[in-house]
Amino acid sequence: MVVIVSEYKLKFENIVKLSNGMDESDLPCSTATLAIDEIISNDKVNNITSLFLKDAEINMFFSGGCMVVQVDFPFTSNYEYYRSLDICKQYFDEITKYENNYLTLTVVPYKLLGEIVVLLCDLVYFTEIKKDNGFRLLMCFNNESTQVYNTDEIDYQDIVKQVDEELDEEENKLVEEINRVEQETKEIEKENNIYAQSVKEQYSNAQQIQNNKEEKIEKNSYFRHTED
Repeated sequence: MVVIVSEYKLKFENIVKLSNGMDESDLPCSTATLAIDEIISNDKVNNITSLFLKDAEINMFFSGGCMVVQVDFPFTSNYEYYRSLDICKQYFDEITKYENNYLTLTVVPYKLLGEIVVLLCDLVYFTEIKKDNGFRLLMCFNNESTQVYNTDEIDYQDIVKQVDEELDEEENKLVEEINRVEQETKEIEKENNIYAQSVKEQYSNAQQIQNNKEEKIEKNSYFRHTED
């Protein structure tokens, strides 16, 4: 998916990439809101329920027609976690009864200056996972229904610049990490070589001592002959 406005293009995978995870300050890179709305007409929507996912870390993964959203809540957001489960269950329980009701997850990436909005709908599956450091909600959406919106005052030139800068920064961090690992590997190999050389020298010294002992034993045996 490519989002096109004027002469500027944003790849959907880059929008997702910059929406995911935590930033350098250990804060979520996106905000998210889970909601159920009743579509009354093309221009009229009645909100049934909505929930701001406070302090939740969002990670989106997509392949073909499937979009999986992993929402990680800290223990301090246990209310939001359990309320999210209730909303998902409510939607599935009422899906056949209220055909005009739709569950949506709205994701707003901070790194895109809050001017790009990813709207996920058509929930097909969800599950809950308890973790040692919090709670996890997994939701699977029909990716064919995913939509990307922008605000009216969006400056796409600025957004594209921001995307490029963020991706360059991530690439630089990756290169730094690769260089760090390579350096550590070289140091470990060097230490191993020093250790191996030390073991080799110790073995050589031990072997020499053993040879000397054997020589002494052999020489001593020559002196122990007796004559009849």
